[in-house]
Amino acid sequence: MELFGENFIDVRNRYIIPSISFGVGRHEYESWNFKDTVSNNSKNFSSSSKNAFQVEINKSDFFKALHCDIELSLNKTTIQYIDLLYSKGQSKSWSYVTLYYFLFFGTNTLFRLLHSGNVFFYQNQIARFEALSTLSGYGLKPLSTGNYRFSVQGENSNGDILLNFTFQGDNLHKKTWYQFEAIIRGFLPNCDSEEKAIFMQVIEIFKKYTIEFPSQTRNMLNYTGESSMLEIRNKIVHMNLKEFNKAFIKKLFTVDLIGSSTLKNQMECTAFLSLLVFKYVQKLYGEYSLRSGYGQDFAEERKKLIQRSGFPLIT
Repeated sequence: MELFGENFIDVRNRYIIPSISFGVGRHEYESWNFKDTVSNNSKNFSSSSKNAFQVEINKSDFFKALHCDIELSLNKTTIQYIDLLYSKGQSKSWSYVTLYYFLFFGTNTLFRLLHSGNVFFYQNQIARFEALSTLSGYGLKPLSTGNYRFSVQGENSNGDILLNFTFQGDNLHKKTWYQFEAIIRGFLPNCDSEEKAIFMQVIEIFKKYTIEFPSQTRNMLNYTGESSMLEIRNKIVHMNLKEFNKAFIKKLFTVDLIGSSTLKNQMECTAFLSLLVFKYVQKLYGEYSLRSGYGQDFAEERKKLIQRSGFPLIT
């Protein structure tokens, strides 16, 4: 069953192809911090509600900063991947926590490849947007520090990016899974039959366990004292990503993942979701690398990191 069909081609054409002319070198990453770039270089602030606003930013500035953020997010995902493979000698509950962060950072990388994502704005960055609101004729519009979700609405007549920000408040991890599930649902209209079957199975998993189940399972295993007894009684499975990767799409349908709401099933569902996201991210990033003159230095650094770990990259 093929994960990369008609919807993938549509996603590639809408999000990857427009960005291939833009990028930054590995040596420039400190100069293209995404949050500083958008807060420093934006113009024409507008807002229709509290803690939600839109700015305009030069297309080149946006895509350079976004490319930098994608590379750094992919670095974080790769580091979690290596940590997960090293986790065999650690506790089984910690192997799940590491798996969770592999999925979390992979999902956030996917968001950025789709020209969206979550960012945390500090007071100095918020102050720049507040100053811009005054210059744009809105007066001083107080904004909250904290987590914001950004998304691209389109372009203006000058070709600048229209960039929306919406305050997210607390529970960012929980909201991440609602955002991810919404993206999967958004894929469905353009899917061929095989893609649709895979993504509908993902939606069924979220229906079975509630959408935020990856975070709930992590919290239970990482923070509660009761989880220690599960560890001692050998009631937790180790998250062996190599085993899950063997014909993982076939297993996604044949294993009784949604038959009963057990801890083991929830942990295994997280493993399958992490593989699906990681493979999708790799494929989208590969489409960018194939066509762009940027990213090779970042990718080479990740390749060396993986080689030093002694673990092969899952494909």
